[in-house]
Amino acid sequence: MEEVLGTGSFGITYRAHDRHLQADVAIKEYYPRQIAGRTGESLTVRPHSAGAAEDFEYGLQQFMEEGRTVARFDHPNVVDVRSYFEGNGTGYLVMSYYEGRSLSEHLEAQDGRLPEPEAVSLIQDV
Repeated sequence: MEEVLGTGSFGITYRAHDRHLQADVAIKEYYPRQIAGRTGESLTVRPHSAGAAEDFEYGLQQFMEEGRTVARFDHPNVVDVRSYFEGNGTGYLVMSYYEGRSLSEHLEAQDGRLPEPEAVSLIQDV
């Protein structure tokens, strides 16, 4: 792992280097911090309680299913999922890495405003 690209309520996205492909990739880790975490220096993700275990397992299965589904897509506006796997008690999606900035960073550079033609273009691409 090279760096953390972002965190959300259900995961962490990292930039990593794939030694076999000699290319950077983005790796999304299922990490719902409200119900699971790591202890000490451990890499293993575990539910915080027995009660959270069922929700964690359900979320993990949904995350892996999302990986399987998106891996089947072949569209220029959908990120390329190269592989998905389980390890360290959780799941991971390995995706193509694209340089750029987030929409929030782009908006910040535009003083919080997005010209209508640009907004329409972004929405149509999605």
